[in-house]
Amino acid sequence: MTERDYSHRTLADKLGIKPGMRVRISGDVGDELPRSALRADLDIIIESAASVEAAEDLFERVRPTLRDDAAIWIVTRKKGHADYVKQEDLMPLAKSFDRVDNKICSVDAEHSAIRFVVPKQLRKS
Repeated sequence: MTERDYSHRTLADKLGIKPGMRVRISGDVGDELPRSALRADLDIIIESAASVEAAEDLFERVRPTLRDDAAIWIVTRKKGHADYVKQEDLMPLAKSFDRVDNKICSVDAEHSAIRFVVPKQLRKS
């Protein structure tokens, strides 16, 4: 199997950030992304999680205000780092908040990200 080369894509491309989108970024997510404040009309939230409990806190904080069609990217440290979180451990947690994973990408040499969305059949908006 041939390995795909995504080196030509920017991080914004990998994360699906398009011009005009409202994005909030916080935590240890690498140095390539700007930070912004939490708003209810966001399209994407990108936040780091150093534990499953931190991810649970994120889902609890954003659930009441985030639109159903908004995406949550959880950035974790890659394997081998002290704060490594297995992304597979985040999947059942997300389901308890009516979210499913639908994309994983490398952010940089030390971080990767997993995207969670509300399945279309469960969206109200």
